[in-house]
Amino acid sequence: MKTDRNFWISLALPLGWYLLLLVLNNYSISSGKTTQIALDSVQMGGYNTEIRKFAHVLYYGFEGILVYLFIQKLAKPFYKVLICSLLTIGLLGFIDETIQYFLPDRHARGTDILLDVLGALLFITFYEFIFIKYFLHKVLSKTK
Repeated sequence: MKTDRNFWISLALPLGWYLLLLVLNNYSISSGKTTQIALDSVQMGGYNTEIRKFAHVLYYGFEGILVYLFIQKLAKPFYKVLICSLLTIGLLGFIDETIQYFLPDRHARGTDILLDVLGALLFITFYEFIFIKYFLHKVLSKTK
């Protein structure tokens, strides 16, 4: 019973995070705040594009870790889990960009999908090799 609960929780986390992205993505469009966002970007010195691209890397990087942890429960070899995670992030990014294609004042870009996958790859790499292999190994070896 406990494994079923853990399975559903690990599935709900990436789905919930992705739904939050979709809601936030459509919020500024439907609320009429796109003009204000454009004005704010001018006042920020025109860094709106860079901030948005960095947000793709951060947001989908975190989504990548959540998807990776879920898929890790289904498959064990690292390379299979990594490939499935990156393909899933690519699909989610594609869905996001497809929705943006139909929204006014938004543009769908293939480079955003690449940034999504890159963010997931960076975050998964950091999580798996730096955090798990180095940090936790050092902390656990000191407690023994």
